[in-house]
Amino acid sequence: MKMTKKLFKMAIIVSLLVNGALLNAQVTVGDNTPPNATLDVVLAPGSTTPAGVIAPRVDRLYLNNPPTAYGAAQIGAIVYVTTLNDAATGQTSNVTSIGYYYFDGSKWQAIGANRVPTLISNSTGNITLSAADMPEEITILICNTSASSPNVIVNLPSDLGAADTGKILYITADTGGAGVTPSTSLGNIGGGFPNLVGVAFIWYNSSWIRLTR
Repeated sequence: MKMTKKLFKMAIIVSLLVNGALLNAQVTVGDNTPPNATLDVVLAPGSTTPAGVIAPRVDRLYLNNPPTAYGAAQIGAIVYVTTLNDAATGQTSNVTSIGYYYFDGSKWQAIGANRVPTLISNSTGNITLSAADMPEEITILICNTSASSPNVIVNLPSDLGAADTGKILYITADTGGAGVTPSTSLGNIGGGFPNLVGVAFIWYNSSWIRLTR
């Protein structure tokens, strides 16, 4: 009888140890097959539930006021923004459309197709841009010109940083009036460049680089 009790206790201890090890190992969700990664989600045989993985659905207001602040420990976190309530500011300054976002340690960044270009249309005359005018990866500047004001001076933002590397500014024009193409002077990178409509620039580390023509 005593031996039986000892064997029973030993079986319980072994079971706890094995289960504890499994809890710390890879996991398959939806099937009993061995996992192929840390977390392997598969469609259970015969399941009638739509397949997919749904990230936490939140609104911009929540991201602006989370119960616990997002920091370095949350780098890589993914959410799906459903509503653009509250202001796009601070960590949510780039949350400008509905869709998936990931946290890069300081801000929420859009994933893939949600990144839409920023469109800027200035009235006839010169324009000076700043980093705040270029929240997305691509910015399109439309210079409105006319026969009476064919020349537009565009001053590119000089307050971008290394984290903005890769941002692109594309310059085009709405050639109203006589259809005059504007001359564009890029003051803060030196010199005047005539006829830069249709030209793109990319920010690299601390300066602008001309991509085309």
